[in-house]
Amino acid sequence: MVEGLLNPELFKYRPVFWEGAVAAQIVIWGLILSFVLPFVGPMSMAVWGLVSIASIVGFNFYLWQVEQMDLPIIHALIVSIGISIFNIAKGFFSENANKQRIKSMFDQYVPPAHIDQMLSDPSSASLKGERKEMSVLFSDIRSFTSISEKLSANDLKDMLNEYFSPITKSIFEHEGTIDKYVGDMVMAFWGPLSTTLDMLSYRS
Repeated sequence: MVEGLLNPELFKYRPVFWEGAVAAQIVIWGLILSFVLPFVGPMSMAVWGLVSIASIVGFNFYLWQVEQMDLPIIHALIVSIGISIFNIAKGFFSENANKQRIKSMFDQYVPPAHIDQMLSDPSSASLKGERKEMSVLFSDIRSFTSISEKLSANDLKDMLNEYFSPITKSIFEHEGTIDKYVGDMVMAFWGPLSTTLDMLSYRS
């Protein structure tokens, strides 16, 4: 106590401008994180969040040790951590929604196992043409033209549904890929995943 009275500079003090200094930290890091995080990946978001936290803590530690200033740190940390968590969570849900959308686009033609492989390893998708051996299935209904002439539109639709549903299920159960439906014909093929992606890209 005596040393403190004789040397008041040993005491940490809170400057009169502390509120402005805290607000400046919040605004600076809030703007930086708000403009940067939406355009980077999850790992980069985490890195930026850690950098902001380290910068805030380091700056305040410098003021404490060197300038003997007591500057509140919790407000800036809450803003920095909150913005980082919000953007990471938003990116996660957005990526998951994109995967579900892609899966819904292809699940009528491509077996689920192939879709999962595409999503887990995007580098497996190739747009360049390749020559590979593969098995192809062409299946249609015998005498479909004469049969269809005797049926109404609804009856014909019901008959095609009764035909397409089980054959599509069978193709998927054997990890085949449906290339197209043409009238009563179904074309499917079996081969490497890259070939599947090339064929789908060609058709699109």
